Amino acid sequence: MSAREAWSQAGTLTIHDAPDGVDAMAVCDAARHHPGVILYVARDAARAAAMKEALRFFAPTVPTLEYPAWDCLPYDRVSPSSAVSTQRMATLAMMAAHKPDDGALIVITAINAVLQRTPPRAVIASASFSALPGSDVDMDSLMGYLAANGYTRASTVREPGEFAVRGGL
Repeated sequence: MSAREAWSQAGTLTIHDAPDGVDAMAVCDAARHHPGVILYVARDAARAAAMKEALRFFAPTVPTLEYPAWDCLPYDRVSPSSAVSTQRMATLAMMAAHKPDDGALIVITAINAVLQRTPPRAVIASASFSALPGSDVDMDSLMGYLAANGYTRASTVREPGEFAVRGGL
């Protein structure tokens, strides 16, 4: 069965025992024929990084996102870093907002990241706030969103997680 037939019939394509690089070509072929989210699950973070580099070569115009694993163990006394938490939630929010009309979107991750629990899609979609350059944003809803998501209002922003309101433009 060809890759095109597999995508049109089952919506999934499993590639195994293939030389490195062949999987990147298959993912690029899938991106050309499947206008939705394409999830590539690598065996480890190193292979996921190699896939990202290969996709830059084979499909430089197709948007790719990384979905990293936590950088700590489940019962460690430390929490995951804010950079990893931010990357995971940003990727989930972009996946939740993605529509088939937007074209293909490739998400690259590793098996240990996929095995970790995530909030439901509806929760992520409702907890997202989108603002584009040149668009009007309601300040009250923006401040409400920031407060509901753990940001602290401050007179002067000094640390991550704080916000300040300046002017009215």
